[in-house]
Amino acid sequence: VQMSIFEYDEEKEMKLIRRDMMEIGLEQGLAQGLEQGLEQGLREGMEKGFKASIKSFILVSLEELKPEERIVSDLQKYFAILPEEGRQLIAEYREAE
Repeated sequence: VQMSIFEYDEEKEMKLIRRDMMEIGLEQGLAQGLEQGLEQGLREGMEKGFKASIKSFILVSLEELKPEERIVSDLQKYFAILPEEGRQLIAEYREAE
């Protein structure tokens, strides 16, 4: 018992505990950061893909000379886009052509 009391170094023990806690915190932070980065990347990728699909749909519809109101209606039906937003997108892509 006396030997264990004399060998115990509280300062050394606290440093080891702090080091272990920092390592655990770093591992958890890295894992959380990777997860958030993946989620954000997927969300942004899906958003870009969604926007590209809408643009392609509008451009093809314009090439096919579909009436604007038909395109707006189809945008509502297939992409859940509000009519005014659809009209704005059509105007934007029409100008870009």
